[in-house]
Amino acid sequence: MSGEGMLAVAIAVIPFAAVAGLLWLARVLRERREAAIVRQIALTDAIHRELGAAAAPEVRRSWTRGWIVSMALPLHREGLVGAVGRITHDVFARLDGPRGPRLRLVLIPRVLPPSPRARLAGSARTGRRLGRAA
Repeated sequence: MSGEGMLAVAIAVIPFAAVAGLLWLARVLRERREAAIVRQIALTDAIHRELGAAAAPEVRRSWTRGWIVSMALPLHREGLVGAVGRITHDVFARLDGPRGPRLRLVLIPRVLPPSPRARLAGSARTGRRLGRAA
């Protein structure tokens, strides 16, 4: 085959190779997203099973092949934070097998709203003060 024939074949193959490469990339990205969703559901179920609706984790894959789990928690409740950390490690260890998880846990401080009773007590005090001052 001459040089011109090889060039013609290469030009004809390039679009097919580009499409195949894009399809491969789409498959890899879809599998990464599905793996993150499966882990997020498993972790959420484990936390809710043991602690109730204490946290809503967000799971994503890092570029270094590890996992990043972020969730908002009231950090002043050390028992809850410790339990969520243990549950997260256990779930990822079970899914990753004997070599253990490469995991980064990101805790975002969550301020709990005051209880309705505290809000009522605070508003009554304010009302009494205003009533006396008027």
